[in-house]
Amino acid sequence: YIHGESTKELYVGGIVAYSQGTVANCSFTGKIYFYMTDSVNYTNCGGIVGRAGEGSVTGCTFNGSMVGKAPQMGGIVGGDSSSLYATGSGVTITGCVNEGSIENAYVSNNQVWYRGTGGIVGTLALSGSSISGCTNAGEVKGNTEHIGGIIGMLRGPSNVSNCKNEGSVTGVGTEDDVYVGGIAGSAYCY
Repeated sequence: YIHGESTKELYVGGIVAYSQGTVANCSFTGKIYFYMTDSVNYTNCGGIVGRAGEGSVTGCTFNGSMVGKAPQMGGIVGGDSSSLYATGSGVTITGCVNEGSIENAYVSNNQVWYRGTGGIVGTLALSGSSISGCTNAGEVKGNTEHIGGIIGMLRGPSNVSNCKNEGSVTGVGTEDDVYVGGIAGSAYCY
């Protein structure tokens, strides 16, 4: 059982809260509860890694339950950035599987740009980030603006390839616009 609660920035992960290196062949089975009381601050919650600034996450599995309120929440990685103008070489996520359930009840005041909930990753924003060969078999339910079976929000010159979603994806958002997709909630690639 992992519990994270804060009024400021907070990173919660089943294995690692914040990583800029290599995370490989890890698994987490259990419960993650995450609650952010201030919707302005950037936070990440992931079944394996909360925030992956750079580096790689390979061959990891989440088979638990994640319930909370976070702008970026994903079964494997919450997100790769907490800034609109992020820089860095990105993160590579390969051969990972989510078999757990994700429920994100985050409500935005529209001051957080990247709001994504995904079976594998909540949000990718760093240039060069990628997801390949990953599978979501879990239930994904999000109250964020972007909800996807693999990724909630993909932004920047990043890519998703050879991934599949076998789980249910539900958007219950209160945002002006809600984007729900079997693979990606939204993709803003440029």
